[in-house]
Amino acid sequence: MALSFSHFLMKPARTITVAACMALASVSGALAEGSDVGLSFTEASEIINQALDKKVTCWLGKSYTVAFHSFKPEKSPLTPRVANLLHQQLLASLTQKAPGCIDYISVVGAGELLTRMNDINALQDKGVERVTAIESSLKDADFTLVSNLYELGQTYYVELSLSDQKLGKTLVSSGAIAVPERFKSSTCGDGAMSFEAAVKDIARNFRLRFSDVTILVPEGVSFRNSDALTDFSLYLGEALKQTLEEAYFNRVAGTGLMIKALSDENFDKVRKDRSVTTSPGDADKKRLDIMDLDKAKIFHLSGHYWPCDGDRRTVNLSVTMKNWQNESATWKQFVHLDRLPPSIRLTPQSGRIDALSRNDEWDAPSQFSFKLSSNRGSKPSFSPGEELFLTVLTEQDAWLYCFYTDSEGGMVQFLPNQTQDQHDSKRNFYAKNYLHIVPDEDKSPLPDRYNLKINDDTVGVEAVKCLATSRDVTNELPHDLRGEEFKLIPERTASHIRAIFEALPDTKLAEQSITITVRN
Repeated sequence: MALSFSHFLMKPARTITVAACMALASVSGALAEGSDVGLSFTEASEIINQALDKKVTCWLGKSYTVAFHSFKPEKSPLTPRVANLLHQQLLASLTQKAPGCIDYISVVGAGELLTRMNDINALQDKGVERVTAIESSLKDADFTLVSNLYELGQTYYVELSLSDQKLGKTLVSSGAIAVPERFKSSTCGDGAMSFEAAVKDIARNFRLRFSDVTILVPEGVSFRNSDALTDFSLYLGEALKQTLEEAYFNRVAGTGLMIKALSDENFDKVRKDRSVTTSPGDADKKRLDIMDLDKAKIFHLSGHYWPCDGDRRTVNLSVTMKNWQNESATWKQFVHLDRLPPSIRLTPQSGRIDALSRNDEWDAPSQFSFKLSSNRGSKPSFSPGEELFLTVLTEQDAWLYCFYTDSEGGMVQFLPNQTQDQHDSKRNFYAKNYLHIVPDEDKSPLPDRYNLKINDDTVGVEAVKCLATSRDVTNELPHDLRGEEFKLIPERTASHIRAIFEALPDTKLAEQSITITVRN
C-alpha cells in the first residue's frame, strides 16, 4: 500500500456480530454501471427518461423539473462554442421522449426559467450576473442531471448522472456516450502559440479582466480532467506566478500581487486556532492571515491541460482565475511546448488517471455542506515519507467514513479504524461548523493515536474519499467498511461504496474527494 497507517497504541480488533445485508453491496437501481461504451445520444436519453418515469407520477397537472447542468468550461477539452452545441444536442435528445410531466431546464437557452426568475426580480438584483441568478434558481429543481465530459484514449466521452435533488441520492448513470467527430471543432494544435507567449497572454488577459487583485492562491494546473499534478504543472505554475506578479506590479505605488499558497507552514496556524468556523473561505483566510481583506480581491488560480494525441509537445491549455465571490475568467488555447526542457513530463508518473479523470468531476449529490481539504490544500503534492493531514468542515454534526486509494487502485479504510474504541459511537464523530483535523492528537475527548504517512516507495496519483453521514451507521455497513482492520477492501465492495451508503435508511449523506500527487 502507498499509505502507511501507523499507530501509537494498538487495540485488538473486535468483530461485531451483525447480520450484513448483501443487498447493500449491489443495490438495484442505485447506481448504473454503464458498462457499454459508445452509447448514442438516443440510448443515453432513454436510460435517463426511464429512470424519471419510474420515479414520478404524472397526474392532475403535476410537473417536475430536471436541472441539466452544462459542462464546466475550465474542465472541458472542447471550445466553449462546441461544448455549448454538444450540450444543446443532448438537451434536445432528452426532451424529445421525456415523460409528459418532466421539464428539462438549462443555463443555456432557459427561456421558461428566465421568465419565472423575472417574476421574482432575481435578475434585477444589483451585481447579480444573469448566469449566477439562473444557477441559483436551479437549486429549486426536483432532479439534477450532471454531464461529465472527459477524454479516454483518442475519443471524447460524455456521461450523464441523474440525482434526486431533495434526497441527495444518485438515481442512474447513463454510461459512456461517444462524442461524434463533428463536435471536434478543430485539430488539436491548430493555431497554437508558444509557451512563453501563452504565459504572457494569460497574465495580460487576467490583468484586464480583474484589475484589483490583492491575493492570489495557486491551486495548480492539472492533467486532463483529474486533479493530478505533473512536472509540467509545476513548471507552468512557477512561470504563471512570476508573470502575474510582474503584470500586477504598480511601479508608482510600489504595490503588487501577493501570492500565498496553502502549505505545511501555515497549516500550523490551523492547529493552534480552530475556533468555530462558518465557511471554508473563512478557514483559509485565517490560515493565510488575510481575515480583513475583501473577498472580491482574493483569487484562486487553477486549470487543466490535455496533451494532443500524436504530438506530446502540444497541449490544449485552460487556466481559470476565480475569486471568493465566484467571479471568474477562463483562458483557453493550444500551446506548443517544443522549447521546454526534455525532462519536463506531461503525464503523471503512475496512477489510474482515466478513472480519476472520469470520477473527479462528478458533483456527487449531497444533503448538507461538507468540505474536505489537506495540509497542502485541495490539490496536494507530497514526497514519499511525508505526512498527510485532512481538514474537515461540515454544516451539521456528522460521522465520517474515509478511504484511501493508491496508485495501483487498492483501497483501504482509515476512518474509523482499529486504534479507536470499537464500542465508542463518537470515534468518527465530528461536530458542525468547526474546522477539524484528521488525524488529530488534540482531539477531544480522546486523541487520535495514528498518523497517515506516504510510503517511501510510493510514486503516482492517489486519492482520498470521505463520506459524511447524519448518524452513526457503522453497524449497518458490511464488515469490510467498519474499520475493524487496516487491509485492502475487496473490489466488489470498493466499487459500490457510494451505493452502499445511499441505501441506508433515514440517513443524510455528503461526499468529498481529493486527489493526491506523490512525487519523488
